[in-house]
Amino acid sequence: MPPRSINPDSTRIQRILKISDFKGHLRYYFSATDNSIGLRDAYAHAVMACVHMSTVSFRGFSIKAAGGYIANLASSNLAAKDSLTGMPNRYEIGLFDMLHPEKRMNLMRLDALQLHYQSRKISISLGRQGI
Repeated sequence: MPPRSINPDSTRIQRILKISDFKGHLRYYFSATDNSIGLRDAYAHAVMACVHMSTVSFRGFSIKAAGGYIANLASSNLAAKDSLTGMPNRYEIGLFDMLHPEKRMNLMRLDALQLHYQSRKISISLGRQGI
């Protein structure tokens, strides 16, 4: 059997991963609204996984990226409006896609993507930055 050849693209990716710093975290969210009698109650369970990556500096330049994935584990119908007030849910919906509450889908987001340059006198970051 001939020896396997190494895919040049995979070695390039491996080198980038070896010089990068990865961090991550996992969060669980629970929110519940217990309204007065006659008003609609709501609840939501969500889990979020985030990954942060930054490369080492090469001639002063580095790349930073961060993203997250939010999964709706269980929730009440957050798109439904209250029958008495006609208002939609205002607290639990904040865990998910506020523009499309009727879609009970998971949500991916890009939190940061930056090109960073640093020298002795200057530091510049270009791109989407977290607050």
